Amino acid sequence: MFKNLIKKHIYFSKFLVVGSINTLVDIIFFFIFANLLLINPIISNILSTSISMCLSFYLNHLLVFKSNKKKRQTILHFIIVTVFNVWLIQSIVIDLALNIMKHISYLEGHHWIINMLAKFSGICVSFILNFIMYKRIFKNASQNAVPII
Repeated sequence: MFKNLIKKHIYFSKFLVVGSINTLVDIIFFFIFANLLLINPIISNILSTSISMCLSFYLNHLLVFKSNKKKRQTILHFIIVTVFNVWLIQSIVIDLALNIMKHISYLEGHHWIINMLAKFSGICVSFILNFIMYKRIFKNASQNAVPII
């Protein structure tokens, strides 16, 4: 039992490290697109998550889940899950957050703060959904993934 608990923590810790790297890449590109290039925040989200999605697939496949499945077996499912979570769900959360925060008077005139707070709101929601769905995608056929939730 103690061994399984350690496995769960190592497994989830790897996901957190890889997720942090992907999130940092996503945030940097989102900031550049939304705040420096002044591209619409929803379009900026789609662009930044597209870049981080590529990195995420390889890091999750090789480092976190150590999947023995071939990449072509998992990539379609990964793309569907990720596109759903970060293009649709995250964009909806960003849009909702932007609409709520634009009515907060002390944030008025600070569009970059509003954009980034909205992005962080979307990241929090999609992080949870991604973990739950990714562990099913990368699960090795010969062994069960260590359940965390």
